[in-house]
Amino acid sequence: MTVTAKIIRGTKTEASGAAVQVMAEIRVPEKTQAHEEYSCVVVCPEVLGDEKRIFGADAAQAAELAEAFILTLWEHHGIKTDEAKR
Repeated sequence: MTVTAKIIRGTKTEASGAAVQVMAEIRVPEKTQAHEEYSCVVVCPEVLGDEKRIFGADAAQAAELAEAFILTLWEHHGIKTDEAKR
């Protein structure tokens, strides 16, 4: 079962001037089977082609790194985070 830990919403302005809503889903961290680390799946189809797995030493770190990954990726692509909807 897939459980969402956090949704981050943002807006990207296209070359035409149109505003496009963007959403990223960070799933609940899960302990990896082979190691003592945790990972979060990140889903953002508007920017990422596939789901990405972000790893951390523990569940909290995996979640923090997943959010930092999305925010950095969005900054690179000119997507503004809708702070009120975070």
